[in-house]
Amino acid sequence: MLIYNVVAAVFCLILVGFVFLAILWVLNVVFAIIASIEASDGKFYRYPMTIRFIQ
Repeated sequence: MLIYNVVAAVFCLILVGFVFLAILWVLNVVFAIIASIEASDGKFYRYPMTIRFIQ
C-alpha cells in the first residue's frame, strides 16, 4: 500500500492523484477490516494488491 500511496502522491502534481489517494485510503480500511475478520477466524489473509518481491 505504501508504494501505491507514493505513486498516487506523485500523481497529485497532476491533480489526478487526489482521487487515487481517496480510493486507496478507502481500500486500505476495507482490506484491514476483512483481514481482521479472517484473522479472528484463524485464517491467513493476504492483501489482494500485494506485490510479491520474494517468492
